[in-house]
Amino acid sequence: MNIGDVIFQLIMFLVVIGFGIAIIYFIRFLFTRKKQNDDIQRKLDHISKQLEENQKRNS
Repeated sequence: MNIGDVIFQLIMFLVVIGFGIAIIYFIRFLFTRKKQNDDIQRKLDHISKQLEENQKRNS
């Protein structure tokens, strides 16, 4: 085997592994983002409910 062939195969192997790692990180990012959005939505709902209660009291 030629040294150029070995280097090419190593580079291609690293590229394939890099794509796999990128996909895993992308999926983790999506799940983390969804959890953060759910947390923000829950907090906004709580604030909205408190504002409605304060408006009823002041009316």
